Parts: sequence; structure tokens; C-alpha cells
Amino acid sequence: MLFTILSLIAGYAILYLGDQIPTNYLYLIMGSSFILVSFSIFNPLLKSRKDMAGKASMMINILLLGGGFGLLIAAVVYYFALPRWSWPLIFSAVVLLRKVLRAGVRITVKEPRSYGIQSETERGEVVASKSEKRVADWLFENGYNYIYEETIEFPDGERIKYDFYLPDTDIYIEYWGMAGVKNKDGDRYRERKAEKIEIYNKYKIRLMSLYPTDLEELDKVIPESIARLTGEGGGFSMWLRRLFFGKPDYVNSSEVVERIGKSKRELDGESDTASEDSVQTFCPHCGHKMEGDAVFCDNCGKSTAED
Repeated sequence: MLFTILSLIAGYAILYLGDQIPTNYLYLIMGSSFILVSFSIFNPLLKSRKDMAGKASMMINILLLGGGFGLLIAAVVYYFALPRWSWPLIFSAVVLLRKVLRAGVRITVKEPRSYGIQSETERGEVVASKSEKRVADWLFENGYNYIYEETIEFPDGERIKYDFYLPDTDIYIEYWGMAGVKNKDGDRYRERKAEKIEIYNKYKIRLMSLYPTDLEELDKVIPESIARLTGEGGGFSMWLRRLFFGKPDYVNSSEVVERIGKSKRELDGESDTASEDSVQTFCPHCGHKMEGDAVFCDNCGKSTAED
């Protein structure tokens, strides 16, 4: 929000200073402004790379993408000889669309698959995937009290096993790690996801949804989500939201939720232990479900031992 406001101020400053600045310099300022805005749009691509060589390569690509996008708009302004008063309006439109465009870029980011690879968190518990470990470790390192994977039951008998629960703010966190998997397992996962979200909404329970593209921005995504769900804090943007839409309407989950155990398997009386041959995992590359001691994924063909 702060970046957007500053960008708009800068854009409209060009309008008022236009008579005092030579046209060639105005073209340079506008082109540079569009390049900076474009760079911020494509920045999630940079965060998706872990190694220095990959980051350097992606930095070059971002500069080319952002620079090309910015200069294209500046060239249109120059070619059609658009009046100076229209430049800030064009710039404002791009800035306001920045968040939408950035979200589109984030969706295209290919995050490393980590489904079903059990990992130990810094707090000492075992979670279902490396991605859930990243969420758990972030919560632990930032002083958030959390409960991992309990089954809860609602008044009409619906049961949900959530990923994380923040008791201090009464917020449930679901990490939708397989939402983008393109196979039958992914289809079933998305069906269950829709069912769970419908139940949370039905009982007005605070739900924070996290996706693989959020893992690189947990410092921003989680605090902003907590501010939005609780209606407290969150800075200027959250203040505007509360001013126009009021505080969110949620209930205290303790009034409608019964905690009944760590897993549905325990509730059904099944054994808490399973043989190694029956343990199910997911390929760390494509998310395909695997069973037993398979070394290679039968979907993508890659070794399951690769990181």
C-alpha cells in the first residue's frame, strides 16, 4: 500500500512539474518509473530461485521482462504523442493493477514439490511435509503459539483435521500444498479443500489459507492475514478496510468446535502405527502419490531421493 501511494504521488508530481522539466527528461523519468513498477511485479520469480546462479539468471530475466514492459508503455506514450496530463493516469492504472499482475506472476512460479516428505520442526515435532515444516518453523521462530494437526468436530457432525491452530488469535491455518497438482490425487484434494472451506465458512471460523507461492513471503502473508482475520493492527491498508467494511464477523471457535483427537484414524479405532510397506508418500517433484519403497516416481520418472 505504501509503495502504491508513493508511486501515485510520484506520477502526479510529473504532471505538475511537467512545464519545468524538458520533455526528453520526462520520457526518461516515466520509463524508469515503469521499469521499477514492472520489476516489483516480476519479483516473485526471483524469490523462487534458491541458488545464487539461479538468482543471477532470474535477475537478468526480470530486468529484461520489467524493462521491456516499462519501456513498451513509455514508447506507446511517445509514439502516440499523448498529452502530458494523461501520463500520470496511465502510470496510476499500472500501479493499481500491480497487485493483480503480481498475483498472476506468483501463480506461475514453480515451487519445489515437497508433499509427503515427513520432516522434524525446530520445535521437535514431525510434520507431514517440508513445506509444513517451513510454516511451523516460521511460527515458532516468530513467537506464535500453535497446535499442529488435531481433528475437530462441528455441531452437524462434520469433521476436519486442520494443519495448524493459533489459540491466541483463534485462527486455523490450512496449507493447500497439493492444490495445483494435476492428477487424480490433486482432483480429490481440491474437492476436499472445497468441502473444508465451506465448513469453516458455514460456522464463521477464522481460516488462513496458505499456498506454495506464499512460502517465500511468510513474513508478509501471515501477519497480514492475522490482521485481516482479527480486525486488529495491520497498518494503513487494514485501517482502510475496517473503515469501509468494518471488522470481520467471526465467532469464537470454542463455542462450535469440539476437539476430539489427533487424527480420524484414531477416532475410527485403527492402529496408530502402520507398516513401512503401507506408508504413502508423494513425489517431491510432481506430487504424485507413491507407495512402498519405490525409488523412481512412476509419473515423472525422477528419483525420489533427489532434493
